[in-house]
Amino acid sequence: ARSGSPELNCCSVNGPRGFGMISRWAVMEGSDGLYLNYYGPGSFEITSADATLWRLEIGGDYPREGKVSVRVAVSGGTERSLFFRIPYWSARTLVSVNGDPASNPLPATYLEIRRSWDDGDLIELELDLSLHLWPGGAECAGMASIYRGPVLLAYDLRYNRNVGNRGLVVYGGREWSMTAASLPVPTLDARILESTPAAWDGPMPPDQLFTVRCGDGSVVHLCDFASAGDTGSPYRSWLPVSNAPPALFSRTNPLRSVRPDRLKSRDD
Repeated sequence: ARSGSPELNCCSVNGPRGFGMISRWAVMEGSDGLYLNYYGPGSFEITSADATLWRLEIGGDYPREGKVSVRVAVSGGTERSLFFRIPYWSARTLVSVNGDPASNPLPATYLEIRRSWDDGDLIELELDLSLHLWPGGAECAGMASIYRGPVLLAYDLRYNRNVGNRGLVVYGGREWSMTAASLPVPTLDARILESTPAAWDGPMPPDQLFTVRCGDGSVVHLCDFASAGDTGSPYRSWLPVSNAPPALFSRTNPLRSVRPDRLKSRDD
């Protein structure tokens, strides 16, 4: 439970539960090879159906950064396919094997690399973490949820105290806006939606924090959703965004976000 909360809540319980389940789907085996689904730093040992012992060492700082390295440890000359998950949100993915580029890594697919694997082979991926957004409908019309790679971003008042607001109340000895819905979030513009890393020198720093420019030239700070509200401050993830077209429903991809760079190409 978080400090000050009377009991465990669903977030407190399901956060650790999600981490505990990573080992069940991070690396999986199919009849045609091994599938790597998770790119967080760590190591995995797998004994495949043919009794070959594989070890995959994953380096990098995903999902804070998009560069991922995968070092293979296996008995020499083992020929098999390794499949690498290319997320749907990674519009431009670069993959190399021992420094040689792999061809055509498409979003929302698995990239198959079949070769005689040797101990020490290195696969490097560079995933596209540029912003994409999910436009809202009904009561969320005119708003959107903004993602950086797989991470949902949020507007938290404690990182945006320079934005004027009314109806302040006191939480933890500080003044905050009364409700998340009343937060005076400036309107973002989908055509110029870009993020730059931001620093935070206050207490309880967020896992990720970014500066995003608004349509009127002002800026806001957005943090990762998991860090939002850590100190009891109000926050919101549905944000006012102009020039965001509706995202069409897809049976194959229910996470139907759109990318600002597609808007720019249409304008051009």
